[in-house]
Amino acid sequence: MEETTFWRLISSPNIKKICIPTIQRDYAQGRKEKVYLRYNFLNALDSAMRHKNNQLSLDFVYGVDGETMFVPLDGQQRLTTLWLLHWFIAYKSGLLNQQEVKKHLMKFSYETRISSTVFCRNLWELAQNPENVPLHDWITQQTWFYNQYKQDPTIMGMLNMIGGTDITDMNPDDVPDGLEKLFKDEEGNYETLWNQLTQSLCIKFEKLKVSLDDSDELYVKMNARGRQLTDFENFKAELVHFVKDVGILDDKEALVFAAKLDVDWTDIFWENRWEDVPTNDVSIDEIYFAFIRRFVRLESIKRDGDNSPHTRKILRSFTNFDPYEEILDKQSILDFIQIMDNLRGHDLRCKSSWGTVFEFIPKYIDGKKSEITTNDSIQNLLFYGCCRYLLYGEFDQESFAEWNRILWNVCENRAEATLFPTMCEIDILAPHSHDILNYLAENEIDCAYNKKQLLEERKGVSAK
Repeated sequence: MEETTFWRLISSPNIKKICIPTIQRDYAQGRKEKVYLRYNFLNALDSAMRHKNNQLSLDFVYGVDGETMFVPLDGQQRLTTLWLLHWFIAYKSGLLNQQEVKKHLMKFSYETRISSTVFCRNLWELAQNPENVPLHDWITQQTWFYNQYKQDPTIMGMLNMIGGTDITDMNPDDVPDGLEKLFKDEEGNYETLWNQLTQSLCIKFEKLKVSLDDSDELYVKMNARGRQLTDFENFKAELVHFVKDVGILDDKEALVFAAKLDVDWTDIFWENRWEDVPTNDVSIDEIYFAFIRRFVRLESIKRDGDNSPHTRKILRSFTNFDPYEEILDKQSILDFIQIMDNLRGHDLRCKSSWGTVFEFIPKYIDGKKSEITTNDSIQNLLFYGCCRYLLYGEFDQESFAEWNRILWNVCENRAEATLFPTMCEIDILAPHSHDILNYLAENEIDCAYNKKQLLEERKGVSAK
């Protein structure tokens, strides 16, 4: 057992990282309804920092010490609040610009979601606020603040702890439940508060080291009371492990891939999000996961034909990663990354010349989180064709309009009811999808499937 402070722990040369593990709950002290918990806790911290004889003991914090990393198994909520307190005081006093201060604060990593990790990293680099905009608003105005962050309860909890909420008491007066509301610089004392935090035992706790032998049982107990991961969150974690374990991506590439999955590509689905206004709950997980499942099923058919035994194992609920491991390989993962990168920032509308609309990005039905749009056989082929277009270049309105017209004709007028033959036809055309009219006009198409339809398309182009 060791009496210590947050600053002593995080600045220790023996600790290179404090890692909140994936199985931990989200940052519960920041939940909107915990307004009085924040109010009472922040007042206790404030009192300990301002009165030299008023120490605050936060009891035990225990976790596993690796060679260079501390993984808390209990005390996650208190450690997160203490990290935010140190970050806030350092930011307000201008000390966050000092390399030594930033180096230590950067050791704290929140890994319940990649979005939480990236958000914390961006807080280290937050620009100063010249017009004194409320800090909550200043953070959400930054270009790196993605819409998807509003779905991450840890991030929203951190914002509540930093800026407070608009909740009032019975009077009704605003409840000062955020760092910015309580720790004002009326007396120019941010540097004084920083010195108290980092040079005294005004806020302390007992650090209890747990052996690796004991940690397994603790993990099981904590997981039982921890947060419930969604199917998609479990899938993403397995997917990232898979691409690293089989050597598709190295460690650095896998981290970038995880950040894209959890942050960058989420804007693609945000317009179609599910929302529950009374609870401020939002979700894109169901439609995002459906999109990936469609991609994987078609990869299975492309490789093994319409009777692929793996396709029917890709279910709406996620129980294990084995079916995906049987289908995904290096090429399919690299293709998926290329497709998503080329789609991001663009609004792909897939509509036939006779008015039928295909929803390339799945949608929730009638505002129900449990119900999303499904694809029939033609729509699966349209989905495949849109993915192939994005594989060979970024979305362009003019070139996609021509590709979209050809694609609809090929899918609607296919000779075979099964998917594989038309997918093969699409694969022949797709490398030229960004200049499809010139390609059809100038080239004989060597395709064993749907020859008649391709001849019709060539005649149509030649007649123009």
